[in-house]
Amino acid sequence: MISEEVERGRKSAGRVENPLVLGLLGLLSGSLVWVVAMFVWEPLIGLKWDLKMAGWEVSLNQFTLAPGVIFGAVVGGFLWMRDLIRPWQLPAYLAAATVSNFIATNFAASMVDSIDSAAMLGMAAGLLGAACLTAISILLFPFVRRSLPCLLMVGAGTLLGGLLKPALEESGEYVPGLLLLYAVWQAGYAGALGTALPKRPA
Repeated sequence: MISEEVERGRKSAGRVENPLVLGLLGLLSGSLVWVVAMFVWEPLIGLKWDLKMAGWEVSLNQFTLAPGVIFGAVVGGFLWMRDLIRPWQLPAYLAAATVSNFIATNFAASMVDSIDSAAMLGMAAGLLGAACLTAISILLFPFVRRSLPCLLMVGAGTLLGGLLKPALEESGEYVPGLLLLYAVWQAGYAGALGTALPKRPA
């Protein structure tokens, strides 16, 4: 009887621990995105290209590249250190996060004149990015292949995309609204991903 209660307690702790840890890592990665975008990108990297691909104008800059690269590295690195993914899956997840953010951010930029509400635009872009990353994660990771975590990831990405509204409305040199957008979005999506993780062995 006691052993059953202990086992239930361990399972409950695992259900809370994984989303919490990954949520905090997402908060960290989102904050790093803001630091890189505001203080590091232009003086050290300086990549800023506008291209036309298949009739669409796309941009390569700190906003289309850095969020996915940093999120993929931080969250993917954690999954690898926990032995939840194979070595080749780490760069694959990093690429998936980068491509998903690239698509979502360029979509938002291209639709900014067509969708009046910044919150709705952000939610549409958040849905697109979260759906892309979740779909690729399903292909990469067996532990993600469950309905509830996938719905939570897409739902979190969609709802938290609404934070684009305060990000666009913020003025000032360092645009603190972008910190809110990236830190909270990545924390929410990563926390939702955490619900898919198996609990640590006792």
